Amino acid sequence: MNPKRSIGMKWMAVSGILSLAITISVANAQTPGGNPAGRGNFGGGRGGPAPALFTALDTNKNGSLTRSEMKSAFDSWFTSWDAAKTGSVSSDQMLVGLTAIFPPPPAPAGGMSGGFNPAGNTTPLTAKQTDIDAMMAALPKNSGAKPLRARKVLVFAHTGPGGFVHSSIPLAAKTVEALGNQGGLWSTTISYDPADITAANLKQYDAIFLDSTTACFLDDADPAVTASRRAAFLDFVRSGKGIAGIHAATDSYHSDCVAASAATAGRSEVSRTRSESVTALAAASMRSVNSSSVSRPSAVASRRRLTVASRSASEARTSMKPAL
Repeated sequence: MNPKRSIGMKWMAVSGILSLAITISVANAQTPGGNPAGRGNFGGGRGGPAPALFTALDTNKNGSLTRSEMKSAFDSWFTSWDAAKTGSVSSDQMLVGLTAIFPPPPAPAGGMSGGFNPAGNTTPLTAKQTDIDAMMAALPKNSGAKPLRARKVLVFAHTGPGGFVHSSIPLAAKTVEALGNQGGLWSTTISYDPADITAANLKQYDAIFLDSTTACFLDDADPAVTASRRAAFLDFVRSGKGIAGIHAATDSYHSDCVAASAATAGRSEVSRTRSESVTALAAASMRSVNSSSVSRPSAVASRRRLTVASRSASEARTSMKPAL
């Protein structure tokens, strides 16, 4: 083989590996700079996969990367993954190796917003006073017509297992409460506890407001509890009472989540489809790893297959039907 072509093929393989490393890092949803304070910083600026990738490649820790360091890192990774010394690695070996280099972050603590929480969130969140003040100043001056009888609204702010805990949740809840208080339109109960979704408890409310309730927010490790909550919720709506939602309330029940799996593995269907996407990309990228046996036309085809795999994974996520 032409030496120049061989070098070119090898660097195409390196590019494929690094692209996959970035994909895995994004899939692991790393929070930039260890700052879980808000979604606005998620994956942007100096955060996301870049710091982890740079650290892994900067072997001499001098704060800069050279071509030699990048090549050396790739060679060492490949040698480590090729335990049998066959001169090739499988997609599973590569995925395990890259996951070791870019491990998923630890689960955020309860009450922490701005990130995915494998266990969900039942801890009440607190809005910044400055945000509350700005919201109060922006409320409409006309409170509207007062209802003939007292009304009660339940703001449900629980995040299901694996869901993204939005930093806007507590301010949205306070906004609904403030709107109701203005002119005595309704009284508000704010709950982060899924145990409040029972037929008996819901009888007192006229409407439920879903406050960015991502993932399977009604589900429990006990299938009987899950079925009871779902039935209570649907019966509430079917009875003619009100239901409203904001922002990520629609990011729920993309499929019929398995409660037991979510509780024991700490993963929602969103996390599962993200993992499938990474696996599909890994399988497609593997076709370009053996640079010694790859020709230029096949390398082009590998890049096309990688694009198709990425597109297929994306289409799979958007084609899911609601379960409720």
